Amino acid sequence: MNTLHYNMKVVDTFLDDIMALGYGTFDEHLVQVTEILKRLLAAGMQVNAGKCKWFHHAVTYLGFIITRDGIKPQPKKIQGILNKNAEGSPTFCRHGQFLSGSLSQAH
Repeated sequence: MNTLHYNMKVVDTFLDDIMALGYGTFDEHLVQVTEILKRLLAAGMQVNAGKCKWFHHAVTYLGFIITRDGIKPQPKKIQGILNKNAEGSPTFCRHGQFLSGSLSQAH
């Protein structure tokens, strides 16, 4: 898949997922999307229209939310980490007690 789009800076691929990043004007993005679709067609590949998302301002991709403002992790993907290490949780308390004991013995 990467070889189909090797010289296109606006394309990111992972296995069979393709993401066309919209840089420039909307018309320029249409030209880029058209080029991607032409290359797929020339390679004998098909696009599943039901799985496509067209012209969104934010997309979820590989566990991240990507917008024109940047990339951040999906909240549901990191919620377990945030909850598990929250102050007052058993894990946090045990680590805190261990560190407190280790530090007090060092003095």
